[in-house]
Amino acid sequence: MTAGSAFLRHWHTPAQVGKPEGALWAVAVVLLTLASLVPIWAVEYLPLQDYPYHLLRIQIIAEYANPVFDYGRYFDISLFPLPYVLLDYLILLLAPVFGLPFAGKLVLSTYVLGFVSSIFYFVRAFGPQYTLLGFFGFLFIYNWYFNMGFVNFALAIPFFFFAVGFYWRYRDALTLSRSLLLCGMVLLTYLTHLYVFLYLGVALGVIALLSQSKLRALMVLAGVSLPALLLLAATIVMHMPNYLGDGGSSVVFIDYPSLLWTLDAAIGSKLRYFASISPARERQILVAAAAVWFALAAWNPSGLARNRFVVVVGSFCILYLALPEFVSPRYNFFSCRVLIFIALLALALPVVPRVPAWRLLVLAALAVLALASLAVTTRAYLRADEKLRDYAAVLEQIPPGEGVCFVQDNQVARVGSIKPFALFHAYYYLEHSGGGPVYDASSQTHSDSRYRAVRVGSVPMMPGFVGTLRTVHDSRIVDQPGAHHIERFFSRRAIDKGGVVLLLSGGQRNDVQTAAARNGFEPMLELGDAAIYQRRQVPAAVAPQMDLSFCDDSAYLILLQERTQTKPDFTRRFEHMFSRGNFHLLARERASAK
Repeated sequence: MTAGSAFLRHWHTPAQVGKPEGALWAVAVVLLTLASLVPIWAVEYLPLQDYPYHLLRIQIIAEYANPVFDYGRYFDISLFPLPYVLLDYLILLLAPVFGLPFAGKLVLSTYVLGFVSSIFYFVRAFGPQYTLLGFFGFLFIYNWYFNMGFVNFALAIPFFFFAVGFYWRYRDALTLSRSLLLCGMVLLTYLTHLYVFLYLGVALGVIALLSQSKLRALMVLAGVSLPALLLLAATIVMHMPNYLGDGGSSVVFIDYPSLLWTLDAAIGSKLRYFASISPARERQILVAAAAVWFALAAWNPSGLARNRFVVVVGSFCILYLALPEFVSPRYNFFSCRVLIFIALLALALPVVPRVPAWRLLVLAALAVLALASLAVTTRAYLRADEKLRDYAAVLEQIPPGEGVCFVQDNQVARVGSIKPFALFHAYYYLEHSGGGPVYDASSQTHSDSRYRAVRVGSVPMMPGFVGTLRTVHDSRIVDQPGAHHIERFFSRRAIDKGGVVLLLSGGQRNDVQTAAARNGFEPMLELGDAAIYQRRQVPAAVAPQMDLSFCDDSAYLILLQERTQTKPDFTRRFEHMFSRGNFHLLARERASAK
């Protein structure tokens, strides 16, 4: 049997289930999969927080040689197979035919299809009767990570579960062809997202230790991981010296929130990393789904206890508790991304009832919950899309090549736990080009407790979306943190009372000590530049004042706030030109006179 046929054999109708029931399951899978695509294609603008900047990065590559955009003066392009590169490859391949926004939707549709199929493939690795558990996957497609616009991370999830399912099934029977197939899955995971590649290494390593021949399994696993590891080594050798030589971060900041905060984020009442764009309704659906899962687990607790895969799930629980949440300069949401893998890996633990009537009841319950979840998501997407189209209508009023200051009321800009308007100004670059001022990184953004402002000119500034380990590098962006960046590290609200911070101050020890004391941290251990601080108290937040001159170099200002609100002070040098919904275009006299 070839590796390909072994891979596809999972999809045969399970004889253990029965043809009529298996046909019903197949129809349910097809219909729910089609319904899962509706949120993407029902809207013009996807309300994914970071997504516009991903499209913008890909536009920089596509238009790099175009003198109209003038990207070549400020950016360096590398299509070396780095982590995170697969998204760029796919959209660049499709964009010349379909256009950039449509190509993006096509790639996100492949994510949906891949997510659904990978979860079913994964659970079927434990037996055809486990197919029923795959219906839980429909509840997690539009997860918090996806809605945050972590598109690379989302794309990597299907590769992870294809690889885990395949390796679990053939861990004691890995032929050369099967090893090559697994090698391809591992490599694709690496090219999609580095975090998920590391998580996959943990999962496959634990499975190898559960195999009959542990040493052989570990050696084979090392072999299938070798191409990805060689690429990672080449990336480090090629990019890290340049990164450090260009003023890379001299302060290494690693935070560990308190255990109470960590557990609350995972299983607390808010379900922080599972409920996102419509949190209240999403939580209700997820709690109902959890009840179904626990009912299945209680159906045959001895069978669950005998399932050796519980060791893999347990290892990911330990991984979640062991990893830091933040590593400077920009590695955010490190440990919390493990949570979705815990939830999905745990789908393989319960024993499916053998009585057909009970299986049909579970199927009906999961189908209803899946449809409810998709309906909630679609409704939230449509409502956000209406506002995003208002935003786009205001953008259309601005002549190309002008400097624009985007100002948002933080409360109005939030939809659930997502801020879909935060980076939507990227569409100004996607649809306008040429001329205008060029701002440096130090003056790009400003905020206080209520408002956040971003200035844009002719050339985008995208810290976190370009740079090391990305296809695009911006020569204007340096990761060397000043005193204000160190202050921002310590003021992170995720580090609650009891939270711990590990630091390498890199010659900025005085700035570190000052910021630590001001934010309620006390040293636990200090060894030269290395130190461990613990937060003893969380001081009341002191809101900075918006710099009234922040928008002075901009010809136009776009303000997001309720119509009934009084305009903030920094708009006093602008006059109103146009409004649509809660988006208001203001212009300086010199601009409005054109």
